[in-house]
Parts: sequence; C-alpha cells; structure tokens
Amino acid sequence: MKPVTFLLLFLPTLLFSQKKAIEIADVHRWRKIEQTQITPGGEWVAYLLTPTTQGDNTLCLWNAQTGQTSVFARAAESKFSYDGQYLVFKIKPPLDTLKTQRRRKVKDEDLPKDSLGIYDLKAGQLTKLPGVRSYALPEKWSGWVAYQLEPEKPEKTQKDEKAAAEKPLPDSTKTAGPEAKKKPAKPQKRR
Repeated sequence: MKPVTFLLLFLPTLLFSQKKAIEIADVHRWRKIEQTQITPGGEWVAYLLTPTTQGDNTLCLWNAQTGQTSVFARAAESKFSYDGQYLVFKIKPPLDTLKTQRRRKVKDEDLPKDSLGIYDLKAGQLTKLPGVRSYALPEKWSGWVAYQLEPEKPEKTQKDEKAAAEKPLPDSTKTAGPEAKKKPAKPQKRR
C-alpha cells in the first residue's frame, strides 16, 4: 500500500476525532447535584441542580415507579414530610430580578420575597404561599408545617396622607448655613 493512499484513508478519521475545546459559555451551563433526598418508601427522589457559577437552582423530583421527573425552578431547601406524602421547599425570586433591583438601590424590605411551595406527591398539585421567611417540618410527625411570614409593610392611610399634606413647608426665604452669617464691617482707619 502506498503511503499517499494510507494517508488519504485515515485523514478523515483524524479530522473528526478531534474534540471541541471547552469554552467559558460551557462552564456557565455546568450544574452540580446537591441536597439529595429519598422518601422513606423509596418511591420519590429529590435533588437540587445548582449552577457552578451564578444562576437559579432547579429542584428535580423523580418518581421511581413511572420514571418521570418533575422540575421546579428557583427552588431551595427542600424536605420530604415524615410520611413521604409531601415535598416542601422555598421558591426564590429570580436572581436577575434581584440584581437589577439592587443596582437601582431598592431597599431590602422592598425586594421580592421567597415563597413556600408544598407539593402533594399523590395528587401532583403544587400550593404556593408568598412572603415566607422560613419554615420547619416535624421530624417524626406528618401533616404539619410551620412557617414564618415576612412582616407586612404598613400601608399609608388617608389620615397619614392628609397629615403630610397639611404639614407646613419650610420657609424658603430664610437661609441657613455659613453663607447666612454676614461678616461685620471692618472699621476703616482715618488719616
């Protein structure tokens, strides 16, 4: 066999066997598996896909009987109930929204708050409770969840608005500060 023929036969395999180099965009798509949990009966498996750089988490719930996976965006701190009938987790606000509002210097109390998600595993139904600060499940009892809500902002009443409207405005004719003080005139010397 001639060397030229040999080279022509193996050249395509050499060209196609080269792998694509990893780029930064590829690294941003990587996710790691965290907070794996299994129900006591082994019917359900929950795990959290967390980005290696920045981004929102994804909670995956896998049904061992059917092989189907349910996905919940922006979820965190998931726990199964003691009897394995419910999956309870927090739903975070979108990270992009929080970053945008922080750039605008929005106060912390005005930022969007977490919600509580309670997923009924048998019915396949999700219930959401907005404005949840924290929650807890009992270790050895089922059917209960304790949660703490964010404090509500006091709404301005009509009385508050009237009082603000009736409040006298500061006198703009008065000047304050060092410019307001006049220097006394220096006595002039006579010759």
